Amino acid sequence: MSRLTCCYRLAKTNTFRLGSGKLFPQSKTNKSACGPEFGGNMQNWEKSLRTLALADEGCSFCQVDQAGAEALIVAYLCPPGRYRDLFLHGIKPHVYIGVFFPSHWEREFPMVRDFVSIPISELKNHPQWPAFAKLVAKSDSNPSATRYYYFYKQTCHSGNYGIMENTFIENLLSKSGGKVNLSAAEGAQFLGTYRDVAFPELHSFHNYVNRQIETKHELRNLFGYPRKFRSLKFDSKEAYAFIPQSTVGCITNKAVVMMQEHIFTHKLNWIILNNCHDSYLVQAPTSEIMECAKLMKQFIEVPLVGIRGEKFNMRSEASVGRNWGPHSDKNPDGLKEIKI
Repeated sequence: MSRLTCCYRLAKTNTFRLGSGKLFPQSKTNKSACGPEFGGNMQNWEKSLRTLALADEGCSFCQVDQAGAEALIVAYLCPPGRYRDLFLHGIKPHVYIGVFFPSHWEREFPMVRDFVSIPISELKNHPQWPAFAKLVAKSDSNPSATRYYYFYKQTCHSGNYGIMENTFIENLLSKSGGKVNLSAAEGAQFLGTYRDVAFPELHSFHNYVNRQIETKHELRNLFGYPRKFRSLKFDSKEAYAFIPQSTVGCITNKAVVMMQEHIFTHKLNWIILNNCHDSYLVQAPTSEIMECAKLMKQFIEVPLVGIRGEKFNMRSEASVGRNWGPHSDKNPDGLKEIKI
C-alpha cells in the first residue's frame, strides 16, 4: 500500500494554524539540487478524494472536529445575545438565519415569520421547527439559484469577519465554481440582515478588535498568544478573524501534542495522521478506536475564558471509519459520527 506524508510548516500562517506541503520540495530553478520529494498538502483535500486514504489492516481512523469552532469563539467575543443563544441551545447559525429571509421559505412554511419572535431557548419546541431546519439544511443540494443553506453559511463567515458585499459576492462566485452570482443588492441584503438585524452584537466584537489595535497595537487570542499590528492601516478581515482562527488552531495543536505524549507514555500503536486546523485524525487498532476517540475528544474540549471573563468549553464531534472519506451509501466504510 502506498504511503503519503507531508511537512508541517510551523510559521506558515499568522494565526498559529499549521500549513502543510511536500517533504523536501524540489527547487524550482534546480530540481536535482534537493533530491527526491515526498507527499503533499494533507489538509485541504476535497472530501471525495479522502476515500483514497485507507487505514492499515486491523486499524480504523478516528477524526475529531471542533463543533462550532470559530463561530463558537465569536459568540463569546460578542456580548450575550441571539448569536450566543444559538450555541447554548444547539441551533446552527446558518440554519437560523433562514428565518430572516421569509420569502425563501413561506411557500412551505407560511408561519416562518413567527420564528423571529420566539425565544431561541424555546424554538426547538415549536412543532414546525424540526421540519424547517431540515429543509434549510437540505437546500444545500438545490440548484445554484436556491442553495440557501450555502448562501447562509457563507453569509455567516463573511458577516463575522466584516467582509463587505463585493468580496462576499466574489467569494460565492469563486467557491461555487461560477454557479452562484448574486447582484450587489442581494449581497448587501444578506450581510446587512445578518449583521444589523439578526446579530447586531457582532458590531461590539468588531469595535473591541479595533480598540485593541488602536490602543495596544496587538491582539491576543484566548490563550494569550499575541499578534502585533505595527500600523493602524490593517486588513480588517484578518484582524477580526485572528482571535477565533488562532484560538481554534491552538486548540488543535495542543490536542495533537497531548495525544502524542499519551501515545509515548503508554507505548500505544496509535498514529497521528493529520492536523487540519479545527480537527485531527488518528489511526488506532479497531479494538481500541473507541478508547482513542474518547481521549481525542477530551484533549480538544478544553476550557476557555472569553474577553469578559465568561467561561465555556470547546465542543467536539467524533467520527470513525476505515477510510478518510465521509460515510454514505456509496462509502459505507467512511467516517461516521459516533456518540460517546
